[in-house]
Amino acid sequence: MADPRTDDTPKPIDSRKDEKLVKLRPTLFVAIGGTGMEVLMRLRRRTLNALWGSGVRVESLADFPVAQFIQFDLDHGAVIESGRAQQEDLQYDLLKFSDDEKLIETFDIEKYSRDDDALARYPHIQNWLPLHPAKIRDLKIDPAKGAGQIRALSRLYFFDKYPKIRDKIRLKLKALKAGLSRDAQLKQLGLELDQSKVRIVVVGSIAGGTGSGAFLDMGWLASWLARDEIGSADVELMLFLPTGFAGANKDRTEGNGYAALMELETAMRGYSDYVKRWDTYDQPNLPLKPYSEVYLVDSGNVARQHTAQMNDVYHMVADALFEDFASADFANKKRSIAVNQQQHKILPFSPPVPAGRFGDMKLAYSRTFSSFGQAVLDTQLKFRRDERAHTLAASMLKVFFGVAGGDAGANRATEKKRDEFMSTHLHLRPAPFSDFPEFSSRQVELKRSNGEFLDYFVVEELLQDRQGAVVAGVQQRVTQQLEDIKTGFAREEWPAQIRQRVRQLERDVMRDQDSGADTTEDRITRRRRELLDSIREVVRQQLFAYLDNKDHGGLEYVLSLVEQIKDRLENTDTGICAVLEQNAARYEEIKEAVRTHEYERLMSNLAETRGGMLGGLLGGVAANARRS
Repeated sequence: MADPRTDDTPKPIDSRKDEKLVKLRPTLFVAIGGTGMEVLMRLRRRTLNALWGSGVRVESLADFPVAQFIQFDLDHGAVIESGRAQQEDLQYDLLKFSDDEKLIETFDIEKYSRDDDALARYPHIQNWLPLHPAKIRDLKIDPAKGAGQIRALSRLYFFDKYPKIRDKIRLKLKALKAGLSRDAQLKQLGLELDQSKVRIVVVGSIAGGTGSGAFLDMGWLASWLARDEIGSADVELMLFLPTGFAGANKDRTEGNGYAALMELETAMRGYSDYVKRWDTYDQPNLPLKPYSEVYLVDSGNVARQHTAQMNDVYHMVADALFEDFASADFANKKRSIAVNQQQHKILPFSPPVPAGRFGDMKLAYSRTFSSFGQAVLDTQLKFRRDERAHTLAASMLKVFFGVAGGDAGANRATEKKRDEFMSTHLHLRPAPFSDFPEFSSRQVELKRSNGEFLDYFVVEELLQDRQGAVVAGVQQRVTQQLEDIKTGFAREEWPAQIRQRVRQLERDVMRDQDSGADTTEDRITRRRRELLDSIREVVRQQLFAYLDNKDHGGLEYVLSLVEQIKDRLENTDTGICAVLEQNAARYEEIKEAVRTHEYERLMSNLAETRGGMLGGLLGGVAANARRS
């Protein structure tokens, strides 16, 4: 069998010049279980990626008034198509089912199994549920992981969540009805709505638990609500058969499939007693049949040819559903054939049997169901186009940027070039620090900074702004304050005055949330922003200059330079960022040592010092204050 197309990007709709845009029917898509989610996620991706009207894209699915979606499941982990990862899928946030589209909730199954009489409180459930309370307890089911291929569990979940399912379907049908008035948006997309009838499409499989247990109830509920809310609707079922799911316990999947098909056969004949109500309050007037059309989808055929991957079948069904939006000819042809098929399917199929062996015995098989497939004519045009595009792109890179040549390492940046670039344009020239305060006590011990350490010139740049050197300004204020105390106050007032001036200086330097005054810390913060903006602009210009220089630069040179700079900055052990963080801790340690040891020691000495020694003492305080 030919592999179906797996490209998620449909061709631009307006490129189909020989087709008219389809007069679309508003459609509600309902995903039941994991299979339904797989198909509808692919349909949503095609809707977002398509070019509508005059080449515009739908920014979000909320801007596409033609379709509404519901996801019904027990499995909380069913959120994305198989073969994709959330972190790598750039469209995931746009594609995922929103909270108003999902009905995936916790299921308190113990409500029906706490004791042997629990089900007696729910007679509308007890009359069909094959699992008695003791059996439910023995199975130790975790509904959060799905129905566990137990059909009855899925149907019980449907009955339990019936009020929410009913309200969600009603809400989505009203949203479709409201979309009929969004003329401007439809015109922009180049679409026109057929207001005569709404379409509801239920998608699921009968191999597992959720889909095979709830698909009939979902069909009857949707048909009843559509008739009450909007008057008329075609309710269709896309039902996946168990063949492609044989790897998930073949006996169980085929058993579920057989039971579900037997129920479907009976229900589609009409006059079934399968369901009368879902709770003790509503009295629904249900139609004779749950669906107006049923499509059976399988990964194999009667010749025992099989599609290798179920993902291909998911893509096929998503393509078929999307073509109803994208192609007028395709959709209209389908509807025309469907009318003829209805006439064909009225009578059962009666194959001839040997009269000599079986006499007048007759066999009768229902022709209620339909199916469809998809084939792709592979001309290998896409591969040839990709090959030509790759060749042309490589040639362009070689001409413009000097890459893709024979010697890939001929023009790579060296470590010397990297260091020169960082020193010149990033202010990361090494600058050893050794200007430690002179502590008057030998008991002061610095654990992080017990000797000279390597710093970088960017620290000095941060301490320079338009008003001048930040450190020099602080030193000047300290010296002036000490001189004012010395000349303006009596000796016994000096300790109190010094402590007061120190508190004031700290308020001038450090940002206080209760203060609105401009501080030294604010100046450094502004300088950090200015310096970062300046570095970004300079680096950008320099890298583009290297990019245009074919002799001493080029794309390979720029890429290798950026890679080396990134490693030099971010390396866990030797990176400059780690060194600067360690240096910040060293400066913090020096400050705390001066503040807690040296300052208090000198203040204690000041109280015992005679006036003749005061000048030298104050000079020492000023010097250490400057260094800290």
